[in-house]
Amino acid sequence: MKLGMLFAVGTLSCLASFAFAQSGPKMTQAQLVELTQDGVVLVLGGKGEGYAGKLTPNGDGTAQGSAKTDAGDKIPIAGTWEVTGGKFCRVEADLNEGKKVCKVWYMTSDTSAEVFNSKKRIGLNSW
Repeated sequence: MKLGMLFAVGTLSCLASFAFAQSGPKMTQAQLVELTQDGVVLVLGGKGEGYAGKLTPNGDGTAQGSAKTDAGDKIPIAGTWEVTGGKFCRVEADLNEGKKVCKVWYMTSDTSAEVFNSKKRIGLNSW
């Protein structure tokens, strides 16, 4: 059974910058790998998050998708990803100046997680 997981998109992090305490257990390296190894479709954000979209991390380390802000701005998402040190890390040429960004995911249910950059909550992902 695939476990809940959260994926934060760098550009979207500025849209959902709330400081909340983590609501559930931190996802482990094994849980993140299991969730992302078979091309799961991650639903990014949603009502109250400032954005909504989808992202598909593929088993070959690539990912693609898109999001739309509440203001209607479209954000294409394409790049590479890996799970390392219990974090979901990604590099996207058009986001974060192409720098590697790693996020910690905290389970909120079996099919969702909150995404944190250090202690700052930056989004919500579900699958």
